[in-house]
Amino acid sequence: HMNGIGGDGFWLIRDARGKIAAIEACGPSGALATIKRYRDKELQAIPPRGPDAAVTVAGAVGGWQVAHELARQLGGKLPLSVLTHDAIRHAGQGVAISASEARYRLKDGDGLYAAPGFQATFKTEGEALTAGAVRKNAALAATLEQITRAGLDDFYRGEVGREIAAEMEAIGTPVTRADIAGYRARTVQPLS
Repeated sequence: HMNGIGGDGFWLIRDARGKIAAIEACGPSGALATIKRYRDKELQAIPPRGPDAAVTVAGAVGGWQVAHELARQLGGKLPLSVLTHDAIRHAGQGVAISASEARYRLKDGDGLYAAPGFQATFKTEGEALTAGAVRKNAALAATLEQITRAGLDDFYRGEVGREIAAEMEAIGTPVTRADIAGYRARTVQPLS
């Protein structure tokens, strides 16, 4: 789950000639994620959940962008709309909650409940969703539709990037608009 739209991604790609490329799509820490900030908040460590735990830019979409460009260079012809179609459909129509997710219980004080849209997505009438219940995520579907239409770069430097930054600022995360706008995934040489 950590390599979804809000997470990071790491790719190894082997072309038909056997050449291997790596994509590093992990976002850096936000400019405000400093020792001083955490000390000023009287925190001894980065919390495991909540706004103060969201310390890095999500790199996954940047990885998608680099991978799509690399695929085109290797002769790939699939448009982004084909590649995102099923994800948009699943987000909009919903997917069944797995048994393992249903077993996991969030602690009331972990800060996720304060995030915009969290409760509406992960709870029904104040209760956690049960195994087999269908979760629809219209906001995710809309975001995927927007970055498909506008291009993946929109996630960082367009409308979606501005909305993400505004929501992160509203809940007090250390990731800034400049952090998001400045992010780019990159192709690197794999170790082996």
